[in-house]
Amino acid sequence: RFEVFFGEQGITVDGSEVDKFYQNSLSHQHGLMPYAKEVCKELSKRTKLSIVTNGVGTTANSRIGGTEIKKYIDKIVISEVVGFAKPDIEFFDAAFVIIGCTKNDKILIVGDSITSDIRGGVNAGIDTCWYNFKNDITPEGININYVINDLRQLLDIIE
Repeated sequence: RFEVFFGEQGITVDGSEVDKFYQNSLSHQHGLMPYAKEVCKELSKRTKLSIVTNGVGTTANSRIGGTEIKKYIDKIVISEVVGFAKPDIEFFDAAFVIIGCTKNDKILIVGDSITSDIRGGVNAGIDTCWYNFKNDITPEGININYVINDLRQLLDIIE
């Protein structure tokens, strides 16, 4: 992807080298959304929390491991590790096995991406919560159970 992108700009690069640089830089980014720590701390008292993410295993583990929320997370499911990416149903089937649940359990996927998180949750037959922190227009034609723009709103949704 980097060779294509830079090539369109008239720049020749070694795509694998740029990807290594990109993944290394990304792995050192540990920023959290506002109130993430407080919300995860409280929700971890009520239920099990898992992270399901598309990405490279080492990068995702480094990013998550460097945050203050890691101690509240039970399981981490990464697309590269399971061999499928959200929104594919195979990703969610693998996630259910890793997390130790079924789609018939009370599950809520919370995500900021309509195309991977929300569509994936719908495909998997689980409840969805769109974290719409940019206050985008809610798209039509997709069943979203909850829409929030502040993570603290999860405390009213999750028992």
